[in-house]
Amino acid sequence: MRFPFQSSSAPPLVAGRRFQGNGMTQTSIVQPRLLSQLNERLVLDAIQSYGPSTRAEVTERIGVTFATVAKAVASLIDARLLEEYDEPTVGRGRPAKRIRLAVDQSQVVGVAIEIDEVLVAAAGLDGKRRGATSTFKTPSSYQQLVRSISEALSDLIKSERLNVLGVGVSVAAQVDEKAGRVAVAANLPYLSDKPLERDLREAIGITCSIVRDTHAMCVSERLHGSAKNLDNFLLLHLGVGIGMGVMIDGRLFFGQYGYSGELGHMTVVPGGQLCHCGRKGCLETVASEWGLSDHLSEQLGRQVTVEDVARLYASGDPVAKKEVRRTCKHLALGVSHAVHLFNPGKVVVYSRLFSACPELLELLVHNVERIALPLNFRGCEFVNAATTPLDGSIAHIIGHLADALAPRLSHTTIVN
Repeated sequence: MRFPFQSSSAPPLVAGRRFQGNGMTQTSIVQPRLLSQLNERLVLDAIQSYGPSTRAEVTERIGVTFATVAKAVASLIDARLLEEYDEPTVGRGRPAKRIRLAVDQSQVVGVAIEIDEVLVAAAGLDGKRRGATSTFKTPSSYQQLVRSISEALSDLIKSERLNVLGVGVSVAAQVDEKAGRVAVAANLPYLSDKPLERDLREAIGITCSIVRDTHAMCVSERLHGSAKNLDNFLLLHLGVGIGMGVMIDGRLFFGQYGYSGELGHMTVVPGGQLCHCGRKGCLETVASEWGLSDHLSEQLGRQVTVEDVARLYASGDPVAKKEVRRTCKHLALGVSHAVHLFNPGKVVVYSRLFSACPELLELLVHNVERIALPLNFRGCEFVNAATTPLDGSIAHIIGHLADALAPRLSHTTIVN
């Protein structure tokens, strides 16, 4: 098995080794400490891919020496990323110690900031949640948001007696992940241009990393969800807006500045309804859960929620069915463009409405098939998401901690 940061054409990382390539002599100038870190990352990824293992099993799987694995494991245990445990066995002899991602010695916490609520939950480094999920209404100001999240984290850590290595925070917004800053949050304007990562870190005194919700969910879906181990797929988040995450060849596609995936703001109705972004006729005005609820509210003469829409549709209400069908047609237009551009093997849809009414996925697929190019559509599977933005925030902080140890590399040679 080739791990995500390994290039199939690149030579192995060995400090000081010279090799021939492309008609010229090249030399790996990887320093010993960096080489150790890369070996640690290799071991960490192997445990994540294969699950709990002995040192001998890891050695066999990644093709390095037992001593190298033993050294890496010792370092990762010291860093509280891995832990040893005894597995009950039947038979004679003392079983070899098994290694797993830390779940008892250390944990992480995920925070999902949504338009109407904030969710907080703890998990082991295996990504599995533990304990109850704390939920509170999304505050009306930035200062109150930071304070409420800090208090929820403090209460959770104390009540569960956690040893937290890091906190991941997902938000439905354009996020400058390198700077730890929310760039633009059209649906929560007070978050725009705020250094949320720094402010939370200072408030709680723990490593913190913020991430766009669709980027986070791409990671959780690939690790634990409907796109497990899939290298090329799209993640659609249908809510107040329409966000998209893109996984290409096993890597998240960020774009030059990290703002890729703004599917909801492609113009489909020139001069149409005013969008939260300030422009008119965006896809999310006619194809998001917000757009659907808004249009149906006008038709019925009363305010309806997404939950109301789902109940009305399930009961066969003709007005609701008409609006839902119209919404799916508009959504199919945007999705077909994305399928044409990226040629994914799978489209994963996260939506409260689609979860409540599973048949809507078939309706979307039918509409996409009608307008998509056959070669691009053929072989593309549509499925509902198996994880949530909260799971995504947990997966993100685990990845962030691993990246702090050593980066994932796609090319491992340096020209001397």
